[in-house]
Amino acid sequence: MSGSINRDSDKFMLRLPDGMRERIKIAADANNRSMNAEIVATLELQYPPIVPLEVNQWDLVQESVQRIRELKMIDFTGLSDSEIADLKVELDTLTMKVHDIIAASVGTIPQVITRARLVKK
Repeated sequence: MSGSINRDSDKFMLRLPDGMRERIKIAADANNRSMNAEIVATLELQYPPIVPLEVNQWDLVQESVQRIRELKMIDFTGLSDSEIADLKVELDTLTMKVHDIIAASVGTIPQVITRARLVKK
């Protein structure tokens, strides 16, 4: 967990669908923790703390994304198989670079869509 929880922590009322309270209770018992701790642990997995990217990392991501867009616009007509293979390697390399930078900073790629704007501000 990213911080300690006590009686003065934020409180949030929540409506659960039928049967979910029991499922949470079963999971909490299996993990030897309270239902609150079980819910918080599950939320921590889905919403890890945001770690801002360094400015140079953002620049690298933006440059890589721009180049990826350029590569995807290329007309492959008339290119040799080796030229196409080289472009594919470049695209794959750039894609992995962007993935690795973002994943190391803000979590999984699906989380990036909702978090990237917050991190940059």
